[in-house]
Amino acid sequence: MKVECIKKTIDFDKIYWVISCFKAEHNGKGPSYIIMSYETKAELKDNFDTVIRGSFNHLGREDYLFGIPVAFNEGLKFGEVDVI
Repeated sequence: MKVECIKKTIDFDKIYWVISCFKAEHNGKGPSYIIMSYETKAELKDNFDTVIRGSFNHLGREDYLFGIPVAFNEGLKFGEVDVI
């Protein structure tokens, strides 16, 4: 019997720090999107249900993280987040 014993966690402080750096580099203008994989979203939703609102139950509804729309790209690895 095999078991995966690695605990996957997302560091919200790093995401918030990148957003702050983005704002500093763009004269206070925030990012348009946060991009992540669906696997990352699932981990965020499992651990912090109030932080990311989901479109799991409502098609056409956007997800938001820190008030920024979230887009998805399966080319990103688990835990990778792109702020644009």
